[in-house]
Amino acid sequence: MKRILLALFLTLFLAACGPAETPLPDGPLPTDLFAGGTLEVPLGETHYLQDGSAIEFLEVVEESRCPANAMCVRAGKVQIRVAMSYGTEVIPMTLTLGELDEGDASVYTHADFTVTLQSVEPYPGTGESDATPIATLVVEATGQ
Repeated sequence: MKRILLALFLTLFLAACGPAETPLPDGPLPTDLFAGGTLEVPLGETHYLQDGSAIEFLEVVEESRCPANAMCVRAGKVQIRVAMSYGTEVIPMTLTLGELDEGDASVYTHADFTVTLQSVEPYPGTGESDATPIATLVVEATGQ
């Protein structure tokens, strides 16, 4: 009897340790994304795609772009971290615009999709320094 209870406990424990599916929001999902969709994702928010995957804007890693109201020797760059929940995978990405250092990229390519960083607003020197950053991302299916 103890062996049966132990086996049952282990089975339940291991089943609970499996990868979690992306939680879906209440209400309808967008229907026009994975065919070539542009998303505006505010910092800290998650956007859900047609296939049930999700993309979240995690943080601004670096903001060194030359302010709009200044003359600079270097253009600088903006670098952000996002995470794509795709099936049971969570794929972290670091995307950069502006001056790219070795290893920087504005595009992340997966076997099934591509994520491209188009912009991060507000741009420095526009008088909106307290505004929540918004990343404009293009998500396109590639492997379907």
